[in-house]
Amino acid sequence: MAKNYNLFNSIIENSISNIWEYAVLEWDIVGFEEDRRRQSKCICGKEKIKYLYDIKNVHNYKLLTPIGSSCIKEFEVKELKDKINVYEKLFKLLNHYEDNKYIHFKDDKKLFSRNLINYLAEQEVLKTEEYNGKLINYHKALLTFYNARTLTHKQSSFATAIIINKVIPYLEQELKIRNID
Repeated sequence: MAKNYNLFNSIIENSISNIWEYAVLEWDIVGFEEDRRRQSKCICGKEKIKYLYDIKNVHNYKLLTPIGSSCIKEFEVKELKDKINVYEKLFKLLNHYEDNKYIHFKDDKKLFSRNLINYLAEQEVLKTEEYNGKLINYHKALLTFYNARTLTHKQSSFATAIIINKVIPYLEQELKIRNID
């Protein structure tokens, strides 16, 4: 059960089920953004939230927005928590790049996670492509590098090339979208 009465009421009022444990299963994240100035207010009433999510009921299509990550975590639904963790890693990576900080894959492992790498693959940032007559699976390569304790110089150079040629163009595109809004 949600600890926050306003959150509980908002979810129950907009769900088919009136039982919290079932009602929370009706929701999915359909949008996300970051408010670095923390000027936004969650549907529960909490002010100054940084990570803003749009959630939609998969049965009646009702939309609740914005809802903060801490409220979504109160749902105690693993899939939603996993999504939040990926989006927050993505925000940190975007901010790191936007602040003109160099992204070095192995040194900046805190910026990456297996789930973020998988997300980038789902967004077709790390798709398999032909290069010099060979098929290169960038997704598999970054996962292998992420899981490795140490990287050879060649592996480190390849990871850097993937960041420069695949990840950074995606970040630049996302930042353009972010700055339009």
